[in-house]
Amino acid sequence: LCVTVSCKDKNKNNEPEQPAAKFLTAVSFASSLWMGSDSRSNEVTLNVTSTSDMTLTYFSVLSKNTDNKTKKTVKIAYTFDETQGTFSGKGDDNAVYSGELTSITALKFKMPDGEILMSKK
Repeated sequence: LCVTVSCKDKNKNNEPEQPAAKFLTAVSFASSLWMGSDSRSNEVTLNVTSTSDMTLTYFSVLSKNTDNKTKKTVKIAYTFDETQGTFSGKGDDNAVYSGELTSITALKFKMPDGEILMSKK
């Protein structure tokens, strides 16, 4: 008589294993700060304050004169898919925002004014 046994560690709650995060977990992403520049070289900051909220700060140019700009702050409620490294949400300005992590420290952020490449600080 011969018996072959294969052992595998199971999680304690006998739940299916969760897929791994592509770049950051939701918790890691939730405590991150991202910075970049728009097409006019104005600073854009994305402060992720929780697993469901973030704050975007950028400058809105009112005319072709670059001295005439206004600082804007938008609160965004978002959802994060850690297996894809993407998020999307709606701001308190009713605009849609989304992003895709391209590495642990790089983010392609899409806002109504265009796409911005951002770096984690």
